[in-house]
Amino acid sequence: MSRKQNALRCMGFVSVLSLVILCLGVGLAAPVTVQMIEFARVDEAEWQRAVVERFNASRKDIQIELISLAGSNVHTKPLTMIAAGAPPDISYNDPYRIIEWTHQGLVMDITPYLNRDRAAFSEFFGPLLDLYKVNDGRYGIPIDLQVQGFFYREDFFDEAGVPYPREGMTWDDIARISPRLVVQSGDGVITRWAIRFPQFWHWWSILWHHGAAFFDDEWSPKRFVGDSTEMRAGLEYIRSMIHDRQVMSPRTISGTTAPNLVVTGSVAMAIGNSLYMQEMVRLGHERPWDVTRLPYGPAGNNIAWFNSLGWFIISTANHPDEAWEVIKYFSSEASMRLCVEMRGTMVPHRRVSQTVWMQQWEYPKNRRVFLDAIGTARGLPAVYGEGIQAIVDGVNAIADGRKPIPQVIADWDVQLNNWLKDPR
Repeated sequence: MSRKQNALRCMGFVSVLSLVILCLGVGLAAPVTVQMIEFARVDEAEWQRAVVERFNASRKDIQIELISLAGSNVHTKPLTMIAAGAPPDISYNDPYRIIEWTHQGLVMDITPYLNRDRAAFSEFFGPLLDLYKVNDGRYGIPIDLQVQGFFYREDFFDEAGVPYPREGMTWDDIARISPRLVVQSGDGVITRWAIRFPQFWHWWSILWHHGAAFFDDEWSPKRFVGDSTEMRAGLEYIRSMIHDRQVMSPRTISGTTAPNLVVTGSVAMAIGNSLYMQEMVRLGHERPWDVTRLPYGPAGNNIAWFNSLGWFIISTANHPDEAWEVIKYFSSEASMRLCVEMRGTMVPHRRVSQTVWMQQWEYPKNRRVFLDAIGTARGLPAVYGEGIQAIVDGVNAIADGRKPIPQVIADWDVQLNNWLKDPR
């Protein structure tokens, strides 16, 4: 064999060996690890771990590592990791917090991913994706779904000889029937209020029903517009129900909505959402209660507030492409179905909520109203930080009788316009 033939043979051997090594290298490459903040609540964490187990078993190129919140919380843990130069890839939070962090440059715009993979979310309730909208960008993907409803105790209405609340009723109707649902002790102390002061921010929809708005644009607010007849009317309704009519509980009522209604019976009616429904069912339904759509207001609407925890990708994530694959997996029909089966919660996936969620619960009878409300429901305006705190403080001051309505609106005019100048 000539030297030339030997050389060619050696070159061929080296080429084959290189190709084998390359193939082995590809096969043995370590998977990309996506770090994901773990849920704090037990039911949420159990579902998350179950989905992670399925994902990790199905993918060899990507593996999920859950980051515990032990000793911290979901509001501070991601910030701590970012500050330390070791950001997680995925976290979750409420829309207002995601929007706040978006303005601080901490959240990635996922619009390109959504445009590419729109089919993966074709069964999602469309308006939910707008909850994480900032200008023309999208910054979050909904995880669950909470929709408002109007809860009431059937036995209290039966005792008072009052027809049950129904679709089409108005807030004036509620004011009219409420005195018949109030119960006082022998010494005149109210032991049961007709309606609970709305827990958390559930009073917001009452303002919508009166035609009130805080800002010129809910998604990109530039100016406070709440010095209006509609805002004054909505706030006056809440104030008068507490202080003049004395049929709405004080803001400081002991306990939360679900036990107030179905355990202690300290209220006959309450605004809540689908998560409150789950709590009420678990507390027992030997005391008959049900739910209907929210009342209509003078503006001619009964808009419900809906909310959803959302996944988001940190702007400095090490593996954004792989993080997106993880979020898509959590948003799949199979993962959404598992969420309902394990947690009982409504989900943003239309078909799963309309079938699996409806079948998951046998009570209350009228639970479909939560699904019916989605068509006209909306999220809160893009307000957060000092902005949302100013609004909440003002409503609380009116409810407590500490400030008159004109003073609160004047304060908002200054506080919210100042906040809008630098919302970061």
